[in-house]
Amino acid sequence: MNTIDLHMHSIASADGEFTPEELVNQAKEAGIKIMAIADHDGVSSIEKALYHAKQNNIICIPATEICAEMDDGTGIHILGYNIDYKDQRYIDREKYVKSLYVKYSDAYMNKALSVGFKFNKEDVLKVAVDNIVTEEMIGEAILSDSRNDNDSRLLEYRPGGNKSDNPGFNFYKEFCHQGGLCYVESKGVNMPLSEASELIHSTGGFMVLAHPGHNIKHDVDKLTKIMEYGLDGIEVFSSYHNKQDTDFYNQKADLFGLIKTVGSDYHGKCKPAVKMGSIDYIEEDVQNGLKKFKII
Repeated sequence: MNTIDLHMHSIASADGEFTPEELVNQAKEAGIKIMAIADHDGVSSIEKALYHAKQNNIICIPATEICAEMDDGTGIHILGYNIDYKDQRYIDREKYVKSLYVKYSDAYMNKALSVGFKFNKEDVLKVAVDNIVTEEMIGEAILSDSRNDNDSRLLEYRPGGNKSDNPGFNFYKEFCHQGGLCYVESKGVNMPLSEASELIHSTGGFMVLAHPGHNIKHDVDKLTKIMEYGLDGIEVFSSYHNKQDTDFYNQKADLFGLIKTVGSDYHGKCKPAVKMGSIDYIEEDVQNGLKKFKII
């Protein structure tokens, strides 16, 4: 049984489905003993998660996932674990980033429409949380609109296709991620990597590179650059990673003396194929990392 999952999202992330209490209940049902809710640039679910986890004899690590940017403009995600989530800088950042996403929501929809995808903005806005439209929501609206039935770009997302397991999220990965056809540069959202590192470390946390196989692939030069900012660990075991990715980053963690973490990146409905606690990992390696930082 997989008893550790250090990467999941609550409703504090616009693309998360469940409250922190619901996530803790699901963790208990799944046999999770150590968990972390790492919301996108957010900390507002941590207090409730900590309280509810304690009632259920689950260790809950205060965490966040920061949208960061390398010096060369590469967007990456940085996980901060064991942070002082009451630090005003985290609270202010959550409010600031959410305001930016509201601002950019229309731009995301307009970009998808401009490249020929068909959908009604009203349908997307109906499911938006706090007026924040995510690219996954746009993808779901496009895939459910019959006007796109014959669009060859979407064949892999239809039932039976190799991207049909998490269609909305896979749409985001292909079309809306940096360099994709529907990509919109959301200026101000990504925190410079140097600032992300300083924020995490100055609040007692440790800094982990989330799902690197997705963001930087197998680029050792980029990994080395990130390490210059005090990287403490790598999310080696991730729902984003295939066996090749896992093996690659497992070896690099050993080579560079970085701790290894595991995370499903569980969101709920926007990633229906991703289940909490579903990622296999080397328990001794993950446990040793948590012990190193006095988490357990």
